[in-house]
Amino acid sequence: AKEAALAQKAAAAQQMRALLKERLEKGAASSAMAGADDPGGDAEAVYKREMERQRQKMMDEGSVSDSSESSVYDPLNARNVNKRDRREKKRERKEKEAKEARKEKKRRKKEKKERKKARR
Repeated sequence: AKEAALAQKAAAAQQMRALLKERLEKGAASSAMAGADDPGGDAEAVYKREMERQRQKMMDEGSVSDSSESSVYDPLNARNVNKRDRREKKRERKEKEAKEARKEKKRRKKEKKERKKARR
């Protein structure tokens, strides 16, 4: 099953490369014609080259695209993250309260000891 998926992915990537190449050639021909009429044709050609470079980078087998799992918003994962954050904040709040309670207990014990000492 994995080999079939990899083969299908490779075939799709090859088809996409061919389609992009065809569109680029078609676009280059039209931009060359537009460049004769339009003085800003150089900027468009530079832009198209940059876009093609980015497309090729995206099509390379080993590259990671912007639509990788880490950059796709997942509402269920976000919900879990929010729950985890709330639990962590609650735990931190309880730890802080416990620490303050220990300090208060220690302070009361010290005061009691001082009152007892003063009575003597």
